[in-house]
Amino acid sequence: MLPRFNTLILLAASLLAFGAGIAAIDSAYKNAPDTDLNLEDQALDAQIREEVKKIEKLDALRKLNSLQFSPQNTKISVSANGECLEINGHAENQEMPRAKSAPVDYKVQSMQVCFTGGKLARIESAFTTVSLRTRETNANRLVHINPAAATPNDIIISRVLNERAAPPLKVGDLENSKVNPLRLSFKRDYYLPHLRNTLYNLQLTYDWHRRAGIKANGKVVQQYINRAEN
Repeated sequence: MLPRFNTLILLAASLLAFGAGIAAIDSAYKNAPDTDLNLEDQALDAQIREEVKKIEKLDALRKLNSLQFSPQNTKISVSANGECLEINGHAENQEMPRAKSAPVDYKVQSMQVCFTGGKLARIESAFTTVSLRTRETNANRLVHINPAAATPNDIIISRVLNERAAPPLKVGDLENSKVNPLRLSFKRDYYLPHLRNTLYNLQLTYDWHRRAGIKANGKVVQQYINRAEN
């Protein structure tokens, strides 16, 4: 019996040691810094900076006399002080829509792309959703100061739910672990697509006005030619 008892003790000890080893490995896996996550985070920062540089080049939009062309469901204008391009998405939904005389949910997206001396100084985005059925208003704001030079981790996120403000936080403070890669998700799935959509709308608006200006100038030139021929 003694040899068998010793064998059982050794087996139990081995299982306990194995279990402890697995737990230690799992804990180390969850808590250790992940090189792949850090590399992806840095790659996303580089992509965000590239989009910011492209947006900065569209400063010429502020110098147009008027912005009469805008992509569908978007209104683009210059702020009263002339420093910012203002982009309002879902402009047709800013009035309370109704379906069958009953209120429905709606959302509004607005942005300010502001410049100082031709350099991009601030990107500020506000996303507001309103539920007229539950009477809830949820407003989220992102502020990216000096976006061409500052890291995206310095973006400030703030939220107001039914006039109750939550403490603001920096993107760099978001968890970025294998278990909960919030920072990566914010940059990859939210902010980068948002910048690309903003760039698309601004570039399209600029191209439309540029073509309209070329066409108008062509007509003026043709008028001078006609007068000279007469």
